[in-house]
Amino acid sequence: MIRALTRALVRPYRRTTPITKRVAVLIPMRSEPAISDEEMVAVRQLEHFLPDHERFFLTPKGRPFHMEGYGCVECPRKYFGSIGAHSRMLLNPDFYKRFEEYEYLFFYHLDSIVLSPDLERWMDEDWDYIGPPWVISQDTPWVKRQRVGNCGFSLLRVEAITKALLNRYRAEPSYYWSDKFIRSGARMPWVFPLLRKLGDSLPSVKFFSRTVQRWEKSESQAHNMDLFFSDEASIYNPEFRVAPFEEGLKFGFEADPRKCFELNGHRMPFGAHAWYKFDRQFWEPHLLSTSTHAHDEQSVG
Repeated sequence: MIRALTRALVRPYRRTTPITKRVAVLIPMRSEPAISDEEMVAVRQLEHFLPDHERFFLTPKGRPFHMEGYGCVECPRKYFGSIGAHSRMLLNPDFYKRFEEYEYLFFYHLDSIVLSPDLERWMDEDWDYIGPPWVISQDTPWVKRQRVGNCGFSLLRVEAITKALLNRYRAEPSYYWSDKFIRSGARMPWVFPLLRKLGDSLPSVKFFSRTVQRWEKSESQAHNMDLFFSDEASIYNPEFRVAPFEEGLKFGFEADPRKCFELNGHRMPFGAHAWYKFDRQFWEPHLLSTSTHAHDEQSVG
């Protein structure tokens, strides 16, 4: 009954808006939108290497952030404040409806850097998802299998991921209903204790307990969205193409960049995520100076 109701409410993906633009650069902000001096490094790199692409800050509703040359997309506040909240936003197909006119989304968190103007080339590679791969390293003891990859600096095809997420709703209704019941970003809403009790009293009806489990997993699993894009999207959309590990290294580094550099044939990537978290000294020689950025602004002016 629950599955039939969900399938009636969630239709298979059908494009309603024609693709008229190639890519939008999306920059998620914190609950209180602001850019620190450290994060300005990301802005400088982006403006120098990718000055001609549309760029948008993602901010909590009612808290816009304005900067010349950037748009602002306000999103529900429940999707800010934690990695789990951000993950739920990117795993909700409703998020992507706002960007249906774009073929790709390029996610650029403010702990990222871009090192070349090659975004068009990477779109031409025709992957549905690519990001810095996870490498087996002391920096990432949880990694047991090397593969693409992190979503903080990533390229994602809108239509492919929307199909995967809608198909997941239809195949596993508890995902759909847990998303619908969520009312706040960090606390379990009142409905979840009720569902837990129903699950205990009706052990044959697994839907209730699964719905609660979906919520709890999204709160505790920091890499939920990354793992879905990398490992699970192709289950729900068999045509979903994730770039292989070797291509991911060319696209970006994250943990243990010196090892990534060796694995990539001593070549620098298109960019990186969490550059100052893992090995700041490795990246310092490749960062633009503030004087370079000022010169760029004068040239544009």
